[in-house]
Amino acid sequence: MKLFIDSNHLSPYAMSAFVALREKAIPFELALVDLQRGEHLAAGYAGVSSTLRVPTLSHDGFNLSESSAICEYMEEAFPATPIYPANVQDRARAREIQAWLRSDLMPIRSERTTEVVCLRTP
Repeated sequence: MKLFIDSNHLSPYAMSAFVALREKAIPFELALVDLQRGEHLAAGYAGVSSTLRVPTLSHDGFNLSESSAICEYMEEAFPATPIYPANVQDRARAREIQAWLRSDLMPIRSERTTEVVCLRTP
């Protein structure tokens, strides 16, 4: 399994997918994509990511982009360690918080990248 992320570790979306994989204890490797150099627009990456964005997950020949889709896929493909609550309202609240974290924390993201999360692996 491979998770394609921004080489500068700035993406909260990549962090979300990274944390989901780590919480589920699923082995994976990181593939860094240099967005500033336009690597996400290269033909090779277009074969992996239908949206040309990060994160993208590659799992057994199946490629999936967009962090929320990746998290939900991981939840269904690897149900042994759930990352979302069982109760439908609690699960909705968790997804609400997840969406807020992805979209509304620019001041914090500007001050601190996600590098410390994505690079510190056991």
